[in-house]
Amino acid sequence: MAKMKGFMHMVEIIIVMLAMFVVIIQLVGTPPIDTDWSKVSAFMKANDILHTVDASGVDWFNGAQVSSAINGTLNMSNTIYSVKLSNVIKPNMRVGCLCFNAGEFNSVQAALETPGFSINGQTPNMHLENITADEMPLGYDAIIVMDRNISYTNAYKYLANGGGIVEVRDLNNELAGPKENYGDEGEVHELLFGIQFSLMGASEPSQDAITFNPSATFPNSTYYGVYKYFSNIPNGTGMKINATHYFQNFLSSGEQMAVIVPSARALMNQTGTGAPALIVNSAMAGGKGRTAWLSGADLSGDDMAVLLKSLVIWSSGEEYYTVPSFTMVAPITVKMVKVYNLGMMQPIEISLTVGSVY
Repeated sequence: MAKMKGFMHMVEIIIVMLAMFVVIIQLVGTPPIDTDWSKVSAFMKANDILHTVDASGVDWFNGAQVSSAINGTLNMSNTIYSVKLSNVIKPNMRVGCLCFNAGEFNSVQAALETPGFSINGQTPNMHLENITADEMPLGYDAIIVMDRNISYTNAYKYLANGGGIVEVRDLNNELAGPKENYGDEGEVHELLFGIQFSLMGASEPSQDAITFNPSATFPNSTYYGVYKYFSNIPNGTGMKINATHYFQNFLSSGEQMAVIVPSARALMNQTGTGAPALIVNSAMAGGKGRTAWLSGADLSGDDMAVLLKSLVIWSSGEEYYTVPSFTMVAPITVKMVKVYNLGMMQPIEISLTVGSVY
């Protein structure tokens, strides 16, 4: 009898152990609930820093001021941060020029650098440099191409790095026709400028006036930025350009751009023929890079000078790190929108990214 009781006791112990084992397995297999309060805390702190600094009246374009204001709110020695502004005109733009001769360089320089202008309390600076080689160096915010052939490979690499290209040139099949007939040069215009060439059915330019495509003048347009800058830059220069400006004819009679897809890329057209005079594109190389083609024109007039400024500003990209970005551990990004309206309506997105060194 005693032996039986001992056996039953052993069985009970084994059953209890098996039950405990099953419970442990279930607990171990249960997915953990996300209770990472450190991330929530970091987000709240970063958001508080962003709004506190803004309330102090800091000039977000002044990196020294921004750093000083943020440093005054931090109490963690291993914390690093960066500040990015979006939908802005870069304070300093380094512009390269692939010019055919000194005369072209001088005309581009005069159009870009004089007169200076101010918008919303900022005075952007455009510094033009002559590029003697065709490698398209990566250190430029934008490169202007004047009557020069460029390499598709070099142009793609430059655009993929975030640069912008503005070409000012009369185009026809003799200069840069379809890629199947003109190789690398044709590929540049079809793939990087959105231009297709055709002798059949093309509307040859006439003497009719050229104006902005109405769709480009609406704030919700993809490429509204070009028109916005064109309309507002004269306010800070003293130049008088009507917002409904009709440009003098600058399309060459031999230009043969027949198909533009999508049509929204054609920001300027001739009123009678519909022939495009300005074509812009974004995200042309690996999701980055902006391009603009403008028909060859005399840049000495106020209208063309303002238009070229606008294209350089837009193609340079509208993002600027007022405090440079660093490699961070567990970064947290918070954003806010601040509207500037001193001369031009400009909603700026301010992004603060905070992380740790280790």
